[in-house]
Amino acid sequence: MTPPAHRHLRRILAPESPAVTVVLVVAALVMVMVFLGHTLGHEGVSGPEIEPFMELVSMLLALLAVSVSLHVLDRQAQGYANVLVLGFGVAIMCNVLHGVLAHGIPGQDASGVADAALWLAGWVRVAECATLLMIALRVSLAGPAKMWAVVAGALSLGLAWAALGPLPRWVAQASGGGLHGLLLASLVGCLALAAWLMLRNVLGGDRARERLMGWAAVAFAASELALAVDAFAHAKPARFLSHALRVVGYALLYQAVFVAGIRQPVARRSEAEAQLR
Repeated sequence: MTPPAHRHLRRILAPESPAVTVVLVVAALVMVMVFLGHTLGHEGVSGPEIEPFMELVSMLLALLAVSVSLHVLDRQAQGYANVLVLGFGVAIMCNVLHGVLAHGIPGQDASGVADAALWLAGWVRVAECATLLMIALRVSLAGPAKMWAVVAGALSLGLAWAALGPLPRWVAQASGGGLHGLLLASLVGCLALAAWLMLRNVLGGDRARERLMGWAAVAFAASELALAVDAFAHAKPARFLSHALRVVGYALLYQAVFVAGIRQPVARRSEAEAQLR
C-alpha cells in the first residue's frame, strides 16, 4: 500500500498539479528576465518594456483557454465552457484594445488615450473576476460556444464604443475620489470568494479542474492586491509582481480547461474502449 506521504508527493508532482505549473511559469519568467537583463541592461528588466511582454503572454494563455473551451469533447461540460468563452473572450478583446491604446498610438491626445486605456483595462479585470465567480457558482450557459463568442465580441465592441465617449474621462476623474480603491477592494473580495468556493472541498481530492481554477482565482486575487500596493504606495516592483501573478493565473486557468475539456474525456473514452475490448 502506498504510504500517505508518497501519495501526497505524487499528487504534488503530477502533471495536473498546480505546483508544477507555478514552478514552470516562474522559471520561464525568470529566464526571460535574465535574457532581457543581458540584452537591454538592468533598466530593461524593471522598466516599462517588460509589461507589454507579460500582457502579451497573459493574452496568449487566455486565447488558448478560450480555444479549448470552444471545442470541448464532453457535451455535458459545454455549458460551463461557454462561461469561459464569454467572460475571457471579453477580457481578451478589451486587453488587445488596451494594449493598442497604451503602447501603440503615439502623437494622440495623451489624456484621452490614457483614460480610454484605463477604462478598457478596468473592464478586463472585471470580466476576469466575473468569469471566475460564475465558475465557482457553477453557472452554466446553454447553447453553442460560437454563439457566446459572438456575444463576447458584441460586448467588447460596445465597451470600445463607450471608450470613445465621455465615460472614460469621468471614470478617471472619479478614480481620484476613491472609485479605484472601491474597484480594487471589490475585485479582491469577489476573487477570494471564488477561490474559497472552489477550493473548500477539493484541497485533498482529485478534482483537478476545481483545484486548478481555485488556485487561478488565488493568483488573480494576489495580483489585485499587488496592484493596490502599487496604486497607493507607488511601488514599481508591486506592479511587476501584479503582471507576473496574472500570467500564473492564466497558466493555471489554461491547465484547468485543458484537463477538463480534453484530457479527462480522452482518458474516460480510453477506459471505456479498454473495458469493451
